[in-house]
Amino acid sequence: MEKCSIVVARNLGLGKKDRVQIRPSIEKFLKQIIDFYGLDLSNTINVAVENYLREKQYLTPETMQTLESCSSIEKQIFEYGVDSTAVQLYKKNTYLLVSKLEESVSQS
Repeated sequence: MEKCSIVVARNLGLGKKDRVQIRPSIEKFLKQIIDFYGLDLSNTINVAVENYLREKQYLTPETMQTLESCSSIEKQIFEYGVDSTAVQLYKKNTYLLVSKLEESVSQS
């Protein structure tokens, strides 16, 4: 299992929902990209901030322990949304199926 984000842990009930409502401004082009890909603005901002804090090694060991127990599919769903994850999995599985069929036909 890979480490999940705080956002995923919180949404799965593994982390405490201890939220503060703030109103940050965001660059227009960033918001357009988030909207284009159908991402959730709040989760995207949380994940980006978390990634920055991880990079700077500011997260506590206790926080890091909480994040050890999420599957990659759970992480995808909460970071990219159900619809986007479903489309990605559909494309991946369709590609695998077509590849197997092509391989099977070429071996015949």
